[in-house]
Amino acid sequence: MSIFVALAVTAIATTPATGTAASHDSKAVFEAIAREREVVARERAEVDAARKDLELAEATVDQKIAQLQRIVEERQAVEKAIVAAKKVLLDARIARLVEITKKMKAEDAAVYVNALSDATAVSIIEGLPARKAALLLSRLPASKSSKLSRIYLSREPRAESSDSSKSPDGPAPTEP
Repeated sequence: MSIFVALAVTAIATTPATGTAASHDSKAVFEAIAREREVVARERAEVDAARKDLELAEATVDQKIAQLQRIVEERQAVEKAIVAAKKVLLDARIARLVEITKKMKAEDAAVYVNALSDATAVSIIEGLPARKAALLLSRLPASKSSKLSRIYLSREPRAESSDSSKSPDGPAPTEP
């Protein structure tokens, strides 16, 4: 607005002191000021409308972010449930292999365990009673037996192995 005042003052100051010319120039200045005020009012309305649009867009983006966060949380929960279900299934399968291995003769069990992956073999040995595990390890080639023993020693303890109600010969058998 100070520009308008400066224009008005300049127009009045440069206008000769004649009555009709000064009156005519003053009228032109006031009309120019009125036009400028209309332009400023339109621009202000446009800025206000743009601000409202921006606020609406921001609210929409915030809603979408919240929706995506819920989806991510749901997906993480599902993935966690899947991992837990796979672990339960794997534990049940290992328990079944332990039961099968318990019923084998030591020589047959050694041939069987020797053909398995090291991780599966250690899981089976871990589930066997100490006496059966010792017989099985004694029938394996020395390199395989020592390798499985090293893997067994480096493993994190299993949650069920800390249960004091189980016998020192290994975990209680579970039937799937």
